Amino acid sequence: MTTLSYGIDYLLRHSPVIGVPVVNTTIMSSTNIVDPDRYTPFIAPDYTNPLRIVTGYYPDLDKDPQVHRTLKKYYYYKLLDKWMYGDLKSLLAYVALDGGKPRLINSLSDLNTNSVNNSKEDDLTIRINFLESIISTDLIKTVLERIVHKYGIHWYHLNKNEDIIKKKLEIAIKELLENKIKKNK
Repeated sequence: MTTLSYGIDYLLRHSPVIGVPVVNTTIMSSTNIVDPDRYTPFIAPDYTNPLRIVTGYYPDLDKDPQVHRTLKKYYYYKLLDKWMYGDLKSLLAYVALDGGKPRLINSLSDLNTNSVNNSKEDDLTIRINFLESIISTDLIKTVLERIVHKYGIHWYHLNKNEDIIKKKLEIAIKELLENKIKKNK
C-alpha cells in the first residue's frame, strides 16, 4: 500500500460508490515516452470524477538544460556589463595596463585596488574585455550549480538571490586570477 493520500489504495478505500473499482488511466510502457531529465511525474485526483486518477508529467525548469544555458549566459553578461563596473570593480585590480595593453599583475603584492578606483571608464572597459577572455561561461555555470545545490535554490529563483551569486562569483574569480598569477611566476 502506498502512503500517498491520493494513491489508488486510498481512492479504493474512500470510493463514494461501494463495489465500483476506481479507474486508473495511466498507460504503462517499457519505453520512456517523456524525458525524465526534463519532466517530473505527478499524480492527482480528478475533482470532476472521484473515480478517476489523473497522472502525467510537467516540465521541471530545474532540470531543463535550456534554462541552465539561458541563466548561465545572463549572469555571464551581467557580471561583465554591470557588476564589474560596480560592486565587483575590485577584481579589475588584478589586471594592469602597460601603455594601454592589459595583462595580469606580476604578483599578488602588486595588487592595488586604489588604481582601479581612479581609472577612467575606457581603462575599465579594456580591463573588463581582458577578463572576458579569462572568465568562461563554464565557471559561471559551476558557481550557479553550487549555489543551487548548497542553498536549495531553484534555478528560476536565482534572480531573488543575486547577492549570493555576486559574492560567490567574486570568490571564484579571485581564486581563478590568483592561481593564474601564481602559475606565471
